[in-house]
Amino acid sequence: GRKVGALVCNQELLGHVQEAFDTDGPVTKEFTLSAANSPGGVQNGITAWHLDSAITDAPIREKRILLRNITQNYLTNQMRRDFVANASHELRTPLTIIVGYLENLMEDDLVEESPGLARKFIGVMHQNSQRLMNIIEDMLMISKLESGHKAILKEQWFRLTSCADDVFSRLDSIREKKQAVLHMDIPTDWELYGDPFYWTQILFNLVENALKQNTEPGLSITVAAAKTQDACVITVTDTGVGIPAESIPFLFNRFYRVETHHSSEIRGTGLGLSIVKRAVEAHDGAITVSSIPHRETVFTITIPLKRFREEKRIRQLSQVSIETSANKST
Repeated sequence: GRKVGALVCNQELLGHVQEAFDTDGPVTKEFTLSAANSPGGVQNGITAWHLDSAITDAPIREKRILLRNITQNYLTNQMRRDFVANASHELRTPLTIIVGYLENLMEDDLVEESPGLARKFIGVMHQNSQRLMNIIEDMLMISKLESGHKAILKEQWFRLTSCADDVFSRLDSIREKKQAVLHMDIPTDWELYGDPFYWTQILFNLVENALKQNTEPGLSITVAAAKTQDACVITVTDTGVGIPAESIPFLFNRFYRVETHHSSEIRGTGLGLSIVKRAVEAHDGAITVSSIPHRETVFTITIPLKRFREEKRIRQLSQVSIETSANKST
């Protein structure tokens, strides 16, 4: 006995409902609404809806309208579409370069008449084929993290210093070229329970990103770790140019790059920070970033201590069970 306008405060939504009322016969449609006064949980500034209306004949002739909030499904599908579009763009660029140089090499007598130029072409092709491989490997890693999460982790107790040492040695040539300084502030006996492969990837991507994004010499990067009452806190801090405030909300999106005056010089897959975020979440953690331009940028990873305590309790229970079984056998 109430009017629809008294139930639906959003005018956009009311318009779709009214259209269904005014239409003879069934109506099925999907639409999105802006965040203003939108019912349900708002994500990314919109809500998405499925409307289905039909006319019933028994016991009396009525019109039934069903509204279903499909925001989560809509955003998931949108993310997939964006990923395919961005991945296609990223893959197309090196492929186009490789094909172009191959066509030049196939011209008559180029290899014989200009071997130096031919070697240069082959070098460019090799660089871009390597970039293709990096993109594909990063895409596969993200796919594994999103599809399996904990199922793909090979967890064990390990020292974080060993991961940091590995990262520093792998990036030493870039560090030397950039005249940067790498510091480690992690207790030598400090252990984490997790997958050392993915923790090495986390630190590698964060440190490499800092090196690549800062072109001025004198950069200082520090990897530190400490324990609070409830969590393990790992930070990667650099003293570079910083990240614009408007870019921080999108920093962990796939293929997102911060626009800077030297952004055209930076070559990467655009997936490194996405991998970092998903690898941290696979370990029940969270990552945040703060930045003060031209002073410091800090990536902070927080892993709840509860996770480690539970693993130790399970291991202790398992050892007790094994010992009990052994005593019974004896």
